[in-house]
Amino acid sequence: MLTKVSGCDRTIACVLCVSGCHQVWSSEGPVDPKNVVVLYFVHGGGYCFFDGVTSHLGLAVNLIETMQAKLRGDGWKDVVVVGYIIEYSLAPEKILPTPLEELVKGYKFLLTQERFPVKSDRIVLGGDSAGGGLQLGLLKCLAGNFFCKDLPRPACCLALDPFVDFGPSAARKAFDTSGDFVTDVMLWYCATPLYGRPPHPGERIDTVNHSLESDSYVQRAGKFDDEEWVRVREMAPDHRMEKHPLFSVVYGDVSPEAFGNVPILVQAGSVEALYDDIARFADKARESVCFEVYENMFHVFPIFS
Repeated sequence: MLTKVSGCDRTIACVLCVSGCHQVWSSEGPVDPKNVVVLYFVHGGGYCFFDGVTSHLGLAVNLIETMQAKLRGDGWKDVVVVGYIIEYSLAPEKILPTPLEELVKGYKFLLTQERFPVKSDRIVLGGDSAGGGLQLGLLKCLAGNFFCKDLPRPACCLALDPFVDFGPSAARKAFDTSGDFVTDVMLWYCATPLYGRPPHPGERIDTVNHSLESDSYVQRAGKFDDEEWVRVREMAPDHRMEKHPLFSVVYGDVSPEAFGNVPILVQAGSVEALYDDIARFADKARESVCFEVYENMFHVFPIFS
């Protein structure tokens, strides 16, 4: 799939995984399975944009390079870090929990594929913004056996500026965007994967008058003939999808057990629009996550490095 990447002096091994787990790999040569570590990366984009391979390749490569250098510096001289990027279904064509179901399928695929055999304790989850929120949701799915049954846990998870609460977007809240490049409208649009559309001007979809499951938008984008899909979606308290504990991970159980006791690193910029939400999650889940704040940094600042 990839031969040379701008800024890199070596070939990066990657996979593009689309719903059905179509794989395209490239590597420098044979790799000993015992030396493989996989970065399972999920891209951001407000749940509505981008594809990961073209939009977030630079960020993924930087993470791969950094991981490999650190591991080799710690004495694992033959380690090869392999990138695995999933292209999940976007809103408004699909709604939650479809992307989470696809992430679980991608994780299952990783454990069974033969190109770069890897055990779960050599898999590192990573994602930015919406991708970070989805990876936290994936951990809850693995721990709760949603879309899966007793799968082994990954080694750890990196959530860069994760989207952890749909409530403010669904309510058309005014965010503090003074130090960020994102806007209120962009963040309101992030509510689209809940009901297949963003809130209209003057509308709040976080109230008792929110869209119902019978809405044409929801019916068009949902999988209501899938029993497990429906079971997971109906976990939302009072059918308020913005409070769903797998979608908005700040709600519900945030104990270490809820995330499968997987070590989690959450990073955020101090002036980003989502900082208050991320900090609230990190405080509530302080027994589950390590929280790093980068002063005067904006949303997903590492992607610009």
